[in-house]
Amino acid sequence: MTPENIDKAGTGGVVPRNVGRNPAGQANGLDRSTVMMGVLFLVGIGWVLWESHAAGKAGPTDREGSNAVMVQAGLADMNRIVARDSAGQGGVVANFYHKASERQVPLAALPVNPFITFGWEPPPSKDQLAEAKENSAPAAPTAPPVKQLQLQSVLVMGNDSSATISGEFVTQGQVVAGWQVERIGPAKVVLRWQDKTHVLNMPQ
Repeated sequence: MTPENIDKAGTGGVVPRNVGRNPAGQANGLDRSTVMMGVLFLVGIGWVLWESHAAGKAGPTDREGSNAVMVQAGLADMNRIVARDSAGQGGVVANFYHKASERQVPLAALPVNPFITFGWEPPPSKDQLAEAKENSAPAAPTAPPVKQLQLQSVLVMGNDSSATISGEFVTQGQVVAGWQVERIGPAKVVLRWQDKTHVLNMPQ
């Protein structure tokens, strides 16, 4: 008896360590469940292949055949109707385009234009835009009336000059009737409003 066959626990029993194993320590043969799984797998693969082969050889079903017959009959009837109504212009496309202008409805006969949505207005033209811009621009201010003003007297004393215009005593820089007194001379007064000037002269 070799030392490998002696139980290391010291009981004196013999342990058959090499029974059912090869020299490398691996189990001999295959497990039964593994073999059964392999057989079932092969049977399933064979069944799938057989079904696919049988389906490839089988022809169309009765329902598919009847549907095909109905479609063919419908197409034949449609072609006969089209050929009759189009006076020899056979075919669906030819019948659609044949005398298409005669089937058009005049735009005046329509209650509304189908190509224009409600609430839509065409964009304004250039003339309309220019006119709207002119109308929206603020009106230029007009000069206050000045014709009714009369120069009644002038007093010039060095740098201190004064005048009486329509009963109002003014000096240089003051405003009368919306016009500013720009300059007072010996016999005239120069008034200014923005970029306009007006001269009041003493009556002769």
